Amino acid sequence: ARGALCYSGGGQVCKPGPAFMADFDFRTVAYVSPRAIWAGTSGDGLWSTADSGETWSRVGTLQCTSVASIYPDPANPGTIYVATLCSGAFISEDLGVTFKSVPLSVNSVHATGIVRIDTSTLAVSTVDDNVYISRDNGRSFVSAKSPLTSIDWVVYDPSHKALIVAGGSSIAVSADLGKTWKLRPLPGGLPVRGLVVGGSGFRSHGWGG
Repeated sequence: ARGALCYSGGGQVCKPGPAFMADFDFRTVAYVSPRAIWAGTSGDGLWSTADSGETWSRVGTLQCTSVASIYPDPANPGTIYVATLCSGAFISEDLGVTFKSVPLSVNSVHATGIVRIDTSTLAVSTVDDNVYISRDNGRSFVSAKSPLTSIDWVVYDPSHKALIVAGGSSIAVSADLGKTWKLRPLPGGLPVRGLVVGGSGFRSHGWGG
């Protein structure tokens, strides 16, 4: 949301970000270490703080101004994936000092999300109908077309071994890494605004308007 950056640092109550970021259109925020936060925007690039939000700086090493999602790799501390809407997905193994492109080898350069499935398997979603699966820890990817016309969100539910993608007002679930899918439209045609995996499985969030 535009200007809606709020974080909790140093045990304090949630507080707004600095004034110069008030007009930023934030798309994603993630803790990348205990005190370091990254925030991705639509139009103003990737920003980071190393002091729980007291000061912020632009991550200039990522050559993109539109960031869709930030994914700290749970299997490799210090490794962070960033999905962008201008030039695909990127990986940093040094907390943003350098980035390298994730080799999707696809027509679409609009990546919307990335998630780890196991120690060697990753999935990347794009704004078209594709999910790209890597079984060699990101060195190469193959396409697994979903039944959706566009994908905004991707998560993995380990308790049900299910890959879940969402776009528009529909959710698609695959238990075999994209070989087959089950389509689950959201009741009432409400748009999906997020996917969350909890202890009892995934939940979707949607609203009208």
